[in-house]
Amino acid sequence: AAHEVWFNSEFHRQSFFSNMQSFLHPFPDSKLLINRIDDVYSKTRVVPLGIDFNEINRVPVGRGSVPRILWNNRWEHDKNPEAFFRALMNLKDRGHAFELVVCGESYSISPRIFEEARKDLSSHIVHWGFVESRNQYFELLKTCHVLPVTNNQEFFGLSVMEAIAAGVHPILPNRLSYPELYPEIPFFYESDSELESELEGLISSGQFQSFSNSVRSYDWSEVGETYKRLISEIVD
Repeated sequence: AAHEVWFNSEFHRQSFFSNMQSFLHPFPDSKLLINRIDDVYSKTRVVPLGIDFNEINRVPVGRGSVPRILWNNRWEHDKNPEAFFRALMNLKDRGHAFELVVCGESYSISPRIFEEARKDLSSHIVHWGFVESRNQYFELLKTCHVLPVTNNQEFFGLSVMEAIAAGVHPILPNRLSYPELYPEIPFFYESDSELESELEGLISSGQFQSFSNSVRSYDWSEVGETYKRLISEIVD
């Protein structure tokens, strides 16, 4: 029924349509619905989300000398916290010095690895839990050096983009929407062991990089103008 259908990344769009036929097959009128997939696809666009760079830039940078590692996702299995915390536990066991910020929304039942990590990594934790204030959240981001991303489900990844905009060095997997959204970032890992190796190298060397300029095109000052133009075209 829609005039246009928008997806927030090409990965999002392809994931949706590659699964449409198998999803619709059990429906009583599946043949009619499946025959319309191409018509729906022809009405699609990729239109990204946006972030407010001004809001992030107003907060001063507060990074110290000890490497600080960030988690800023929901506390859910699809964000693969097991791979994230196992890597940190291994680095702790090998004697590496680091600090840990864990924020993000938790629900009534969170993966058990969070409580395990809270005990095992207690001496490294400087923040644990949901942040009520956006300003406090951005302040935390700007104290962190590195963001290891372990997600198994992500169609865009707003929290990842916020961290990159705040100057946190991302370690991204070679999957989901990340290679599409961040083509300027030179390294994407293939396995949990490669993630751990890259993280260990960074916290040992301290050679963290800011890729904040690579996400400038997602500032609302630009994305908002795209939304206004496209919506005006549809209305006209």
